[in-house]
Amino acid sequence: MLTTVLFSILPLFLIMLIGYLASRSTKFGPGAEPAISAFVFYIALPALLFKVVAEAQLGEGIPPQFPLIIVAACALFSGLSILISRFLFRQDRPAAVQYALGSSFGNVAYLGVPVILGIVGSDAGLAAGIGQLTHNLFFMLLYPILFPLLAAAQTEGSFGAKVRAAADKAILKNPVVWGIAAGLLVAAFDVPLPGPIVDTTNLLAAAAAPVALFAIGLTLRRTVTSLRSGHLSFAPVVGASLGKLLVFPALTVLIARLLPGLPSDWYQVMVLLAAMPTSASGFILAQAETDNAEATAANIVLSSTLAVVTIPIVAVVLLG
Repeated sequence: MLTTVLFSILPLFLIMLIGYLASRSTKFGPGAEPAISAFVFYIALPALLFKVVAEAQLGEGIPPQFPLIIVAACALFSGLSILISRFLFRQDRPAAVQYALGSSFGNVAYLGVPVILGIVGSDAGLAAGIGQLTHNLFFMLLYPILFPLLAAAQTEGSFGAKVRAAADKAILKNPVVWGIAAGLLVAAFDVPLPGPIVDTTNLLAAAAAPVALFAIGLTLRRTVTSLRSGHLSFAPVVGASLGKLLVFPALTVLIARLLPGLPSDWYQVMVLLAAMPTSASGFILAQAETDNAEATAANIVLSSTLAVVTIPIVAVVLLG
């Protein structure tokens, strides 16, 4: 089990290491990271979400409590994270939302699915696919709405005008929402897509994770400098990482006990998804909305490191 987790996480570190080494080259100056992150947010990530939603088999015997438990756990833990950030670490509201994003949005697709198939077995493929889709839909839709709402609340004008401005940015002008919406239409009406469209989407979708991790690597030098100078506090990073890896799966188990009857393999998948470290997509969302995602980058590195130990612990303690 430890080998499965280690081999699944190792490529993430190698890609971030390549990005970190590239950041020392003049060819990847200060303007490279925003441009690369913009490519992921506006092109590769919408393509990935379109692909996973369009290909999801949404009607194949999914236990109804499975997505309900996941959504409830995501919502409760996100809310708890915001409260911890505000009242324990004394962060302002935008920073609290970014803290919650970094402590809640897990790497459920590129890391979660391989780890789950290695631990639970190939029969858990459908549950892993639906589970990672539910996680991604929750975070990809919720946080792009929260950031503009917070920004609008700090501007002058009527409440209605602020809500309309926030909705315009969060929904109408959000490429992530359009990717999900297009995928839902294709899945709902079983729309056949031409081969070149499928191939292009697959190529762009495959770029989302490695390019996002490369962008994180470009950020790491600045993140380390911020930690050393005290500009970025280490305590919230540790709190977010431990909360993501241990508290989130424990909360998922507690909620699952309120909605019993979930098949064993679906239950195991759900808990393991909650135990995944912070997703690179969380960094891309934070970078797109705040232009300051150093804390999220630090969460990704620390939580991914600790996950080598904590995922086997969760598997033994919570699933044993």
